[in-house]
Amino acid sequence: MIESHIRSARIPVVACLPGFQLAARDGAALSVGDLLETTQPFHGAVELHALGRRLLLATMGQQQGHVGLRIQAPVTGSVTTQRPLRRTRPR
Repeated sequence: MIESHIRSARIPVVACLPGFQLAARDGAALSVGDLLETTQPFHGAVELHALGRRLLLATMGQQQGHVGLRIQAPVTGSVTTQRPLRRTRPR
């Protein structure tokens, strides 16, 4: 019974698109509803993260008018994402 609950648990999944650069002036001018246009190819690599871990590599595509992700491969090697640096107090 516990196993079935664990298997049916829902976890948040994050799709990390390839990064791009934006001029500071443009970033400061962003507001709700704005659309960011990039020169990134639509078929670029996407990483899927769940619970702070990189799990899968995918490509973005479109089918019947819907944007989706096609799973390509599991992530190999270290799967933990980098944590932000923490500021420590001097001793």
